[in-house]
Amino acid sequence: MRSNVRHTYSSSNENFLHVSTQTVVKEKTPPKLNSNVLNEQQAQYYLKQEIGDEVIQFINRHEDLSSRHVRAMYLVSPFNVDTLPYNLYKGIINICQLNFNRKINETLVAINKKLGYNGNFIGCVETHRTRHDRHKVKYGKGVYFIQALDIIFHRVLAKLSFTRKLYFRLTGGNKRVMSKTEAFGRIIRAGFEIVEYRQIGHLIWFVAKKKKEADERPAPEYGLFYKKKAIGKNGKEIGIYKIRTMHPYAEYLQSYLIKHNGYSENGDGKIKNDYRVTRWGKILRKLYLDEVPQLLNVLKGDMAIMGVRPVTAARLEEFPQDLVSARQAFKPGCIPPYVSLRMGDEKGNLKAEWIYIKAKSKHGVLTDVRFLLMAVYNIARGKMWSA
Repeated sequence: MRSNVRHTYSSSNENFLHVSTQTVVKEKTPPKLNSNVLNEQQAQYYLKQEIGDEVIQFINRHEDLSSRHVRAMYLVSPFNVDTLPYNLYKGIINICQLNFNRKINETLVAINKKLGYNGNFIGCVETHRTRHDRHKVKYGKGVYFIQALDIIFHRVLAKLSFTRKLYFRLTGGNKRVMSKTEAFGRIIRAGFEIVEYRQIGHLIWFVAKKKKEADERPAPEYGLFYKKKAIGKNGKEIGIYKIRTMHPYAEYLQSYLIKHNGYSENGDGKIKNDYRVTRWGKILRKLYLDEVPQLLNVLKGDMAIMGVRPVTAARLEEFPQDLVSARQAFKPGCIPPYVSLRMGDEKGNLKAEWIYIKAKSKHGVLTDVRFLLMAVYNIARGKMWSA
């Protein structure tokens, strides 16, 4: 089986600059890569041939490729990362697309462990949109047929539990289709913060800075119907029934998008230019169909019709500690307080929860009735949309 594991070259001043120049046959156990010592000028030349001048300039804005604490190489598996001789690096550049990595999350976690705090991870990914652009140039009018086949084969078959093993046996995990949301979500889940990204050719090149250890909780599910892990009453983790309206790993990008995009000006509580939402998801949200499965949680007793927002453990870590403690006394609700009070932005969300919690502590059910009526009024007039 062919794979994009390449011959490896390192520069003579021991800065471990690696470039790939030749495909080799991949056995079940990864073969030992041939190493040839080059001078710095030769190493830079081969790297430039591999990824181009524009990418080199992008990398040089963040890392010095001549530094012995920076490494550029072709990383296709956690094994490649684990063989790096140093324990800590200032920067690691992966010139292999994330799409060609069979164990993406494990590789990202391994990179995290090899970087010091604030160390840079620089890499690239082909998203489904940039792949569409590439196919459009190559196939012209036949792009939609090719794109449909590509998504079915490289995205759907790669995700379904009963076809996943066959897919990886046939492809080795190469060329998987993923959204920008999924790619960035995986990176953030691995403990990185996205610093910058730019489309160069048909690839998205990104710079991510290590900020913490990787999240060791189970990876998100991919199905249309799924259980979202959230924190319920008394800090108990519950599974909320949902219809997927966002790309996988979307929850990890919420803080990033709020920071960089902010909220829409109409006060509906939605993040501006939120590319996490799928096309069909926008329709489902507008009709509130995505909220229907949560009624099963209400019947099970995990949730209430009206209540605090159901958020993940990762999201809850960003809340003020006093609010985290206060909200544990209440069940999360299908309709959160900010819909009732029309406090859509992040500060408004938190303030709305405080108002609700204080009122609920004093007046109980009457508070739920009052907030529910306000929410129905705002929704009916189109002032707020599905969360």
